[in-house]
Amino acid sequence: MPGNLLVLNSGSSSLKFALYDADPTEGFSEPEMRLRGQITGLDATPSFRVRDADGRKVEDREPAEGEAGFGQQEALDFLMDWLEQQTQGQTLQAAGHRVVHGGAQFTGTVRVTDDVVDVNGSF
Repeated sequence: MPGNLLVLNSGSSSLKFALYDADPTEGFSEPEMRLRGQITGLDATPSFRVRDADGRKVEDREPAEGEAGFGQQEALDFLMDWLEQQTQGQTLQAAGHRVVHGGAQFTGTVRVTDDVVDVNGSF
């Protein structure tokens, strides 16, 4: 059943994302990017920008007058609500998150597993 794959990268003041078409019945074929974007200015004045796979503007807006900034959780909630409207009932098959700093133990790319979490204490 076709669905979506969501990749997130949250920083101290932004939440970046990419949404891919994913069809698990296709095996390990390369997912196709559908949307990419970001919410910047968290805890200040947020803005929301989304582009399609060809770089065309899908959404580009500043907050409404008087709207306060919001943090990571509010940004994620906003994004998930927005994506639900955009995907017209397609399911989210999987999600991933980029963790940038792995501490002194992890200086290269690693998959976050239970063992990795045990070594680092928490993420």
